[in-house]
Amino acid sequence: MNPPHIAPCCLSVLSSLLLAGNAAAQWRSQSYPLKTGWNAIWLPGDATYQSVAEHLASQPAITQIWRWDAGANSIQFTTSPDELFSAANQWSVWNRNDPNAQNLRDLTGNMPYLVQTTAATSWTIRYKVETPAASWQTTGANLLGFPAAESGSPTPTFQSYFASMTFGGTRGLPASTRIFQYTGGDMIRNVNPISIPQSSKLDPRMAYWITLPSSTDYTAPVEFELPGAAIDFGRTQSSLSMGIKNRSTAALTLTLEPESSEPAPAGQPVITGSVPISIRTFDASTKQYLDTPLTGKRTLSIPASSTTPILLALDRSQLVTTAGSTFASILKITDSANLTLSRLPVRAEPASAAGLWACSVTLGKVDPLDPTIPGSTTSRAFTLKYLVHVDDAGRMRLLRSCFLGQLKSTGNPLGIAVNESDVYANGESDVPPRRFFSSLLPAGQPVIEASSPFASGASILWNITHFASDPTNPFRHNYHPDHPSGIDIRRSLTMEFTSKPPESTQDANSLTTTWGTSILGGNYTEQVAGLTNSRSPITTRGTFLMRRISEISSIQLD
Repeated sequence: MNPPHIAPCCLSVLSSLLLAGNAAAQWRSQSYPLKTGWNAIWLPGDATYQSVAEHLASQPAITQIWRWDAGANSIQFTTSPDELFSAANQWSVWNRNDPNAQNLRDLTGNMPYLVQTTAATSWTIRYKVETPAASWQTTGANLLGFPAAESGSPTPTFQSYFASMTFGGTRGLPASTRIFQYTGGDMIRNVNPISIPQSSKLDPRMAYWITLPSSTDYTAPVEFELPGAAIDFGRTQSSLSMGIKNRSTAALTLTLEPESSEPAPAGQPVITGSVPISIRTFDASTKQYLDTPLTGKRTLSIPASSTTPILLALDRSQLVTTAGSTFASILKITDSANLTLSRLPVRAEPASAAGLWACSVTLGKVDPLDPTIPGSTTSRAFTLKYLVHVDDAGRMRLLRSCFLGQLKSTGNPLGIAVNESDVYANGESDVPPRRFFSSLLPAGQPVIEASSPFASGASILWNITHFASDPTNPFRHNYHPDHPSGIDIRRSLTMEFTSKPPESTQDANSLTTTWGTSILGGNYTEQVAGLTNSRSPITTRGTFLMRRISEISSIQLD
């Protein structure tokens, strides 16, 4: 079995994929009034949860759907869009009446679609909200839609919407720009689609052919820079920065307003609730951050021709529910010039300990065996390193080693395995495997389960035995005549997870904001038996920190 190929351009995002949890989806419905004949619509979000045939099961009047799939440098047409069918190999098509012409399987987002109907009808599509994006080709015309304002005064025209686009050293659409709009009916030159002036109103539900002599990166007068193209807090983040780019030459006032997601379609993860976000600002007088909950409309001034960062914060205390729940909503943003209306997906999950963690223990105390001897603080701290995995059920495992990469199991998912043979080696897959190792576990016990599942505030016990014959036993030396064999060493580790960093933890204050999400920890106690003639074990104490390596909650043990 060969692993699926992952293009080199994808390698830069693999680390984020390994850290990602299951993304929630924000749902919204858009109704499209379709005329008899050919129409062009713009789908601003992903609707791949159903096949095209399933989407159209209740729409018998819709007979064909075409999606332009050409890459850069593809010429759509030379004179008029009615010539586009001569390049049918660059289209994905679904034809109700021809089973051999149904290579269009699903409806992806931020894409245009040509729709043919036998009668006027209204088609409503429920989709997952995506950040607006327009992908222009380098030559020919482009079939695109844009996040223009839906209503209000003045209604944006092509001329006003593109007034801030810089092209060839000037702003606005070149005078040579041609715009074509579908009006229904058969495809007839200068009838459908028809050339329209730049003063025509821009309908965000529709897609238009627009000709430019070369490509541009323009999507809207107001654009957004987001990591991962979504306001996604995942299971670990409590704040994130969003860049707002004002491409116009005038200052704008934006209105931010939260919207609830519609219910998820059948078969999709149920949405537990909306994401409680705030606008975070810094108060210079108190030198503290202030969070203002975004529960209604909030205005924000953006200077002309600039990118302004804003800090969004998540109130995780309102996500108190079972792990695996999904919170999703929408951030609606409009501008004072009434040019744009953008909807951004907002996601969050309750904090979960599931995943792979690097654990560092700092031991600073050793209890004396003689109770008459005072004090237990050591002159120097000693550090131990562990590798911990937590699954969705909270089961905690100490690992001697593990491998993170592309698994050889069915589907070849990115995953974690204890055995190296279960992961594709470097060169066998485009995903370079990563190995993690801890020398503190005996070779005979590569995986040790905790006595109880993880819980905030819980004390977790681990029992480890280094048998005399184990090659990692510290008292077994093959080349020392006095130590031909070791002695059994029994260790009992207790990790007490605390709700905030212990005061003795280094940089405790700086860890507070990420404590309980990307960092866990607390108090550590270990008892070691077998090293002394006394029946009393040696007891050491200190603190521990666990930093998340990956959010992958499953692990292949066999």
